[in-house]
Amino acid sequence: MNWKSLLFVLAATLVLVAGCAAPKAPAPAAPAPAPSAPSAPSGGEGAMMAASVSITDIPETVVIGKPIDVKWSVSGKGAAETAVVYSTKSSGDAAPTKDMYKSMSPRPALSADLPGDFETSFVMGELINVYVRAYATVDGTTSWSDEEVVQVTVK
Repeated sequence: MNWKSLLFVLAATLVLVAGCAAPKAPAPAAPAPAPSAPSAPSGGEGAMMAASVSITDIPETVVIGKPIDVKWSVSGKGAAETAVVYSTKSSGDAAPTKDMYKSMSPRPALSADLPGDFETSFVMGELINVYVRAYATVDGTTSWSDEEVVQVTVK
């Protein structure tokens, strides 16, 4: 085999490999969502209102390894998803999101009819401050409680 033939085979192989390794075309964009039905008029029968969420009972301190018991209340009408989220970092003055909190307590109910009172507990294995919020999502709108802090101590 002469050098021209070898060069041709090498060039053809490179072109073939480059063609096989070319990036794939991006997936088509998802279709736009269908328009939603108009909301019910406010104040009338069947009107939906934003939920109000408040933590009603939470300890200020808890001994390491003991459960942190949290009770919260959700007012409003309709069906809601509700849970307690917590983190070792405060969300501060920023508008809260689920992504700001690293952990979610075991959910007492994935969905519930409102109004309702709920409770859950979780355990921390570190001496640290834990920042806790409850939330409820009704008709795609999420409402949050104020952030509470629990100090995990030795005694």
